[in-house]
Amino acid sequence: MSPLSAEQAAQKSAPQPAPTNQDIEALKRQIQALIEAQMAVQKQLDEIKAMLKAGAGAQPPIPVPAPAIATVDHVIDIAGAAVKGAPTARVAIIEFSDYECPFCGRHALTTLPELAKEYIDTGKIRYVFRNLPLESIHPNAMRAAVAAECAGEQGKYWQLHDRMFANQRALDAASLVNHGKAEGLDVARFQQCLGSDKYNARIRADQAESDRVGATSTPSFFVAVLTPGDSKARAVRMIRGAHPYPTFKAAIDGVLATLQ
Repeated sequence: MSPLSAEQAAQKSAPQPAPTNQDIEALKRQIQALIEAQMAVQKQLDEIKAMLKAGAGAQPPIPVPAPAIATVDHVIDIAGAAVKGAPTARVAIIEFSDYECPFCGRHALTTLPELAKEYIDTGKIRYVFRNLPLESIHPNAMRAAVAAECAGEQGKYWQLHDRMFANQRALDAASLVNHGKAEGLDVARFQQCLGSDKYNARIRADQAESDRVGATSTPSFFVAVLTPGDSKARAVRMIRGAHPYPTFKAAIDGVLATLQ
């Protein structure tokens, strides 16, 4: 090590000036800033840990089911549709349905008979069927809809309606003829009707109407208020899907109560 110069030795031995108040305050501010920065970093780390911990044990949110009965406001023309029930009834159920849809079949076989017993056969409501064949997934649905309309020409619409829903796996062309024969239809006339396109426009109109009122799945139902002599029904409630009888009863009774 080289020896210190005389000037360096003098500087080292000379007393250092005492820090001023300003120097002390500046040092305190620096220390405080370091402490605050460290605390901010620690807070961020704690938040990240909490988020990771919550994410590891978090469960997916439970979906809230849509209400079975929704309030709507649509005018639906039922002229030309298959209808049963008393002409004087003030309430109607309008069904948009597909003969090959299993949920539609379940409704037809389980819920509709109960509705008939309490409401249709007693004159309280009318029941309206509109065609909504989902052709992209049900290849026989359009043909079955035509068959029902053809049976209607011979006064057997609802008989064939019930038979097709009870035999949804037998809706090919040959089976439809057999169904018509079993229901007592004039088979030659029935076959001629099946081979024509006379009801295609009506069924397409039903499909367009279903889009207009938001009935995009089958089955879809509307509870509507009727004015005797008017073919236009004012739908005020909607039920999507095949629900048990009490759901329909609640919707029907609710609308009937408003008319008393």
